[in-house]
Amino acid sequence: MDLQTAKNDESCPRAEIAVYLDGEFSPAAELAFERHVAVCKSCLAELNLQKKMLSALNFAFDDRAEIEIPKNFAKIVAATAESGVSGLRSKDERFRALFLCAVLFLIVLAGLGAETEKVFAAFGVFAEQTAVVAGFVFHSVYNFALGLCVVTRSLSQQIIFGSSFSVSIIIGLFLVSFVALSHLVIRYNRQ
Repeated sequence: MDLQTAKNDESCPRAEIAVYLDGEFSPAAELAFERHVAVCKSCLAELNLQKKMLSALNFAFDDRAEIEIPKNFAKIVAATAESGVSGLRSKDERFRALFLCAVLFLIVLAGLGAETEKVFAAFGVFAEQTAVVAGFVFHSVYNFALGLCVVTRSLSQQIIFGSSFSVSIIIGLFLVSFVALSHLVIRYNRQ
């Protein structure tokens, strides 16, 4: 290759061939590009190659009737995928999963090196604080349920042994308010 051809190859607008094929040039830029292609054999060869490629793509995607996707294609794929998955149903799968977790745990321990003691200490503090919070929640629920039993027992004794109409109304209002309050607490916790 001589010096003139090498110089032309560097200044060739090969990146603009796609712009030319898409028809996005201004008339003046299109004329300049066509003049360059008339004298540059490598750009002309690249232009013809890209034209052939576009023609082949147009031919390949022209007949869309060949590939017809059924209307329930996604449902069929999902059902097939779900039926083919065994998950952790077999004992072998559970053993492999446990073995893999153990190996990964050992790799993490090896990666931590001297910091392993600090990590276990942090996990210990976390577990201790979680146990304290769980104990508090358990005792709160237990005390609430015990208090509710005591109140219900005393109110039921009033209904059975002192059958006054006003006590029945108070108990009814109490039960309705308890159910409403429970419903509000449950809705709040779901949000």
